Amino acid sequence: MERWLEPLVLFGIGGACFVWERRALGRSTATRRDYATDVKSLAMAIVSSALVAAVFAALLPSQAGLGSGFRPWRVIGAVVLFDFILYWLHRFCHSAAWPIHRRHHAPKHFEVSMAFRDSWLHLLLYGVLLRCLGLALALSPAELAVLSSVFIAFQWWAHLRVPVSLWLLDFVVIGPKHHAIHHRHEKRAWSKNLGGLLCVWDQLFGTYAHPF
Repeated sequence: MERWLEPLVLFGIGGACFVWERRALGRSTATRRDYATDVKSLAMAIVSSALVAAVFAALLPSQAGLGSGFRPWRVIGAVVLFDFILYWLHRFCHSAAWPIHRRHHAPKHFEVSMAFRDSWLHLLLYGVLLRCLGLALALSPAELAVLSSVFIAFQWWAHLRVPVSLWLLDFVVIGPKHHAIHHRHEKRAWSKNLGGLLCVWDQLFGTYAHPF
């Protein structure tokens, strides 16, 4: 399962979101040059993920310390924990580590195509944190693939430029309109809605801005 799940989510969910966005909005605000940069950034994300995986495989050729099988509750716990880690990484990237994240906020267009725009360092750091959490929780390869796929899917979802409401879940789950606030071209907005999947961290730590 772990061999095909991440590519399927990466290209399947990404393609579906792109088609949804174009059907809902019509013409894009992005230029051809913007799209070329977005495609290059997606390739960077794929290469950086593969590079981190290869390094960890070389350091742990027998996958020592990894679990086996698939344990749903462990995966759910890993998703919540990794989301918490990413919230603080995101806050750090909007303060002391801004140079490694500024590329993500450079585009003038907020669309699904720019979801993976970021620096090499930030992409590599994300991959290392994911793998380290997998080792710390003794996740199996299948569990790690599901964990990664959840956040890939939410990266596409959060950058979808379509006004979508999930009703009461808007107070629980990050959606496109939450993240659109974060991407406004004003520094005050960049400190709001830093969560990647759950709104709870923003609500607990004073960075939440409800979009509805």
